Amino acid sequence: MEACHKFSCVMLVQLNHTGIMANPDCGPAIGPSAVPTRDESVLSKEMTIDEIHDMQRSFLQAAIRAKKAGYDGVQLHGCHGYMINQFVSAKTNHRTDEYGGSVEKRARFCAEIIGMIRKECGDAFIISVRTTGIEPDVTTAIAVAEEYVKAGCDYLQVSTGIEWEDKSVTDCGEHYNKFCSLGVRFHEQFRGRIPVSCVNGINTPEKVKYLIENDLVDTVDLARAVLADPAFCEAVLNGTEYTKCYDCPRCQYGPFTPHKCPAGSGV
Repeated sequence: MEACHKFSCVMLVQLNHTGIMANPDCGPAIGPSAVPTRDESVLSKEMTIDEIHDMQRSFLQAAIRAKKAGYDGVQLHGCHGYMINQFVSAKTNHRTDEYGGSVEKRARFCAEIIGMIRKECGDAFIISVRTTGIEPDVTTAIAVAEEYVKAGCDYLQVSTGIEWEDKSVTDCGEHYNKFCSLGVRFHEQFRGRIPVSCVNGINTPEKVKYLIENDLVDTVDLARAVLADPAFCEAVLNGTEYTKCYDCPRCQYGPFTPHKCPAGSGV
């Protein structure tokens, strides 16, 4: 942590539970409701209220450990079909108690975790949620995020979820794709309240600059771009050379490849 903090970097660690998406080797899958798992012939086990509260406490304890380890905050993984997302989606949450039904009730699982972390870790501890931008539409997803903000979320990082029924989500030309557009729309909603980040396909300095300089989002999330070359951020800031990510259908980067992407390096 000290190696990062000495460069004034803020460090968050992601907290996640896969829920109904869990590998069968890890034991029976659990989730908000009994629905098909990775093996569609097998249903997940519906969590009891006590099990929900135990899971929330597990998230809390993980956040407390992160703070003790020196992290500046945590990111709760609330998208991509994992447990928090499963509570949010009506497709996977069929409950009729306080954790199912309305948007507020489906958002409660994560909102309560946020409140618990805030109470135990203090106001200075950053709580981010990597949240779904469509569930099943952008309006509903924003309403879910509003519950997170009310609970004390500091930062929204917008990606994708389980359902995709909003036909208003489209690509925005060469500048950013439809996945990024979700973060842009969230930024319009939460502008001036909390920072919002977008993600997906942001693999050139020009795309980063367009999104930030036009005040379309507050930050961007990067993955393949910095895997292809850790110097990508310097290229954005200083205009220096970098090894480009070519967004290969099958990414050639891996733990046993050179320090930079072999495709972009011409290897």
